[in-house]
Amino acid sequence: MTSALKPPVEAFVRGFEDAYERLVSALGDINTPPADAFLPLFETLSWAVVLGGVGRSARASGVQRGVIKELWPDLLALELARNRSHHQWLSALQVADILNPVGGFKRYTTARGARVHESRPVSIQAWVWAKLADLPGGRSKKGAEEAYVERLEGQQARIVLDRVSAALRDLR
Repeated sequence: MTSALKPPVEAFVRGFEDAYERLVSALGDINTPPADAFLPLFETLSWAVVLGGVGRSARASGVQRGVIKELWPDLLALELARNRSHHQWLSALQVADILNPVGGFKRYTTARGARVHESRPVSIQAWVWAKLADLPGGRSKKGAEEAYVERLEGQQARIVLDRVSAALRDLR
């Protein structure tokens, strides 16, 4: 009789990271068709949700459980995004105008003494998490809607998932 394979937590971290790299590539181009962004988003969210469960299980080390506990509000919010969007075949992401952190007018002098005046756009387009009200309704875990609004809603997708990825760095 063969026993079931129980992959280590590191395998789930690697699954998340591989999917996230594909998502970063898709989100890096604002012209990426939504359907092309949805595929790696679906996979990344699935891995994140599984990580939340496996990372709190007995197979996780104390260090791994600690990292997942720290990430729990993000993972809970991502689980809500996954559940509300996957089961309805919708995307929890949308393209929106955001404030460009390096936008505006800039003046500087080059090393050779030339004065340069540079104008950068004040806003840029980015992939952001949809408003909770724009996601299909459904049941969710206690605190999930609050976590979604606090941690994801209106935030750039990259910022939220970068935060999760950075926290998982020690588990690789």
